Amino acid sequence: MNDSKPAADAYQKIRLDALISYGAEYQLELYLRLSSEKFIKVSQKGDNFESILEKYKNRGVTEVYLTLADYDYFTTSVRKAIATRLTTETAEPVKPPEVSLLAGAHDVLKSLLLRENTEEDTLAVAQALTLGTLKTIRLSNILGKFADFKKKCSREFTYALMTSQVACLMIDQFNWANDAVKEKVALAAMLCDVELLPEDFDLLKDSGLAKEKLTKKVAYHPINTAQLLAKESKFFSQETLTIVEQHHEMPSGGGFPKGINYQRITQLTAVYIVAHYFVDQMFDKTYREDAHADRCRIVVEQIKNQFVSGVFRKASEALVTVFDQGKMA
Repeated sequence: MNDSKPAADAYQKIRLDALISYGAEYQLELYLRLSSEKFIKVSQKGDNFESILEKYKNRGVTEVYLTLADYDYFTTSVRKAIATRLTTETAEPVKPPEVSLLAGAHDVLKSLLLRENTEEDTLAVAQALTLGTLKTIRLSNILGKFADFKKKCSREFTYALMTSQVACLMIDQFNWANDAVKEKVALAAMLCDVELLPEDFDLLKDSGLAKEKLTKKVAYHPINTAQLLAKESKFFSQETLTIVEQHHEMPSGGGFPKGINYQRITQLTAVYIVAHYFVDQMFDKTYREDAHADRCRIVVEQIKNQFVSGVFRKASEALVTVFDQGKMA
């Protein structure tokens, strides 16, 4: 089934797991990308969509394409179903939601926010995703299962999940720890990089976080994302917005986008920055699961020696305590 539309911008990429989790009952035209400008239609409306999705999953396909019309229809109409299902799964007393459900919800949420869609149904997805994530990290030690999660989720969501767990474990070391604070942090983790594409993450990694080596889009994505979310200030707390805006800042003032130092950063944001930095350093391209413990020790020691100014000292001490408690294995 060949597609007659030649332009690549006539299609939108979506993770296959998002369609498997939430789109099996839809009637959508599915495409695979053969080259930069060539797409092939592999399903059409009226086909058994669920079986087609499973077929390509079994073949190892992780990303597919929809026409822009189908993509807009699916991501907009599926929001209530996502929020309802995640809420139901999260209500289970002893079992966390399937990670594929969380990852699929994140993919849809990201696409909606990229189009500046902050409608009530979109925010309901964000809320359900955050609560599902908190339950997952409470009931599961996911740090030692990076390779497994990376196979099931996008890199962005995997890192967000890991950062949420590390940050929440660190928060537990403070006397102001509570579920409301953890929710604000987990929500920030889900949203802080929604403007970035895979190639943007590669640039961040290759640049060593040096602002002068970044594109304008990447360098200012924390501000742009925070400003988008701030339009819904009744939903997004100031703490969440601050974390989103400052998650790439550093104690010395050498971070971005504003280059502020430790004196202008709150304790909660410092906790998040340290957790984010730990995950970034821990799970790079050289990560090996069989060397997890040694690598963890090295990264924690590096952070202990580097993050020593003001509120960052307490944040790094919290990370060391979590490591010493054996909760990062």
